[in-house]
Amino acid sequence: QRTLHEFEHDMGGCCEMCMSDDGKTLVACALDGSIQGFACVDEEWKATWSSKNDAAALTVILDEERQACVVGFSDGEVYALDVNSGEELCEPFTTATGAGCRSLLVSDGHLFVGGADGSVVRRKLCVDTFAIHPSQLILETKADRLLPPHGDAVVAMCAPPCGGIVCTASRDGSIRVWDSAAREPRAPATGWLIIIPSCKDAPCTDGATLQVLRRTRRCIQVAG
Repeated sequence: QRTLHEFEHDMGGCCEMCMSDDGKTLVACALDGSIQGFACVDEEWKATWSSKNDAAALTVILDEERQACVVGFSDGEVYALDVNSGEELCEPFTTATGAGCRSLLVSDGHLFVGGADGSVVRRKLCVDTFAIHPSQLILETKADRLLPPHGDAVVAMCAPPCGGIVCTASRDGSIRVWDSAAREPRAPATGWLIIIPSCKDAPCTDGATLQVLRRTRRCIQVAG
């Protein structure tokens, strides 16, 4: 195998990146708070925009439906930027717990934020653009949190394309499956069997990935 392209950038300590489904757009974030967008045009990759924050940027995802990249920072703030220009799409917001943001997921019309304190917060989104729904502009209540929280930082989240459930993984080794469509998802989804590798001696760590492999009526298999 050979390297197709090596990116030139000024980011300090790149920690996470995400790519569009068509393989033409890439966004990376770094521990120095910088965010860099790249685009592939005529088989050549070029830097298209950059942004900077005072806090460390720990996680980034793409919401292609709303043409947004969403970035979570160590101070708990979450920014939504236009994936093509890097312009802010809405006012930054913080999680209800105020903890640092460690993972992000968009599913079922909601943004899920995994916190450094083990919390998982759900925020309803507008349909056509990336913005918090007007009904959620008031500081979140406990009804917007998935309870009970994990025992440590939530380092990975995923959901199947059909939605309905969200899987979360924590540094404490726990993996949970939630009913994401419920009005108040206050407990892990009932009636589901979670099959996971043993996490007792190998807890999920920073940069971990989580992917739903198979879902049947009463069984879900997860790779951690």
